Amino acid sequence: MSILYILVNKPQSAFKIGISRHPHSRAKTLAVDIDAERSLEIEIRDGNALKAERVLQYLFRRWRYDMPRCAGYTEWFRIDALTDVISFARVHADKLGIGHIRALKVPDRPASPGLAPLREIREARALRRASERAERLEHAKAHNQRVLAWHRNAFIEMEKSNVIAGLIRPRLDDPYGDGYLYLQGAQRNHWADVLFDNREGLHRTIGSGFSVIFPGCYCDRDYPLVEINVNRNYLAEDEDTQIWDARLPGAAAIRSFLNKHARDIGTQDDIDLRECHADLEILKKDFWNKLHAGWLL
Repeated sequence: MSILYILVNKPQSAFKIGISRHPHSRAKTLAVDIDAERSLEIEIRDGNALKAERVLQYLFRRWRYDMPRCAGYTEWFRIDALTDVISFARVHADKLGIGHIRALKVPDRPASPGLAPLREIREARALRRASERAERLEHAKAHNQRVLAWHRNAFIEMEKSNVIAGLIRPRLDDPYGDGYLYLQGAQRNHWADVLFDNREGLHRTIGSGFSVIFPGCYCDRDYPLVEINVNRNYLAEDEDTQIWDARLPGAAAIRSFLNKHARDIGTQDDIDLRECHADLEILKKDFWNKLHAGWLL
């Protein structure tokens, strides 16, 4: 339903008579600023809003105000006629079919999350991120404790079966090389499969990223040992434990556990196992050469 309105401009030099379903919204579309406190809207009780608008505009045509051309520019009147227009509307309300004359209604602006103070938004975001970090941290700790417990049990079983031939650390002169775990005996392939079983994710630790403990494996049916790569980070002696645990909470305990099984560099066991590593490197190179030759045929 349309409403008859009287909009007063900010300089209070003129007013506009018109009709609209939403006078306040109409005021925003005008090329001049409107004084909402002095502007009015008039209920149409019965009758026709357009007819009431035309009657007022015709009767007060002598007070036309020369407004710069824009939408509705012919509907403006000098401010000194405002009192007479309101008085006439009240006296002839029944004939015009109009009801209550009231101040221009300014709709309440709904609260918008996007307009909340920037400080509150930042604080809420910081709290949410802190909560998410805490949840991830607790999840990582619980997971990495399971990883440690699982590997402890696996090594206990392998030691009982005399499967572990030894574990060597990465060489100090090779900053990118891994350590190596060697398995022996009839069950060596079985235990290699066990260590690489990742169905529950127990082959790696998690935190701000993840870290696989045993990244690779090589076995040759004619060689008595299976070689399993051990991520050098779990055998490094020069990395700060606190930094390690901040990135992968609980992983330092796994590194400590694996280091207990590692041979000291330069000992006879270490030298013997490195000779095995050299043998396996030759076998791997020979395997790949034969494979590539087969592709070329």
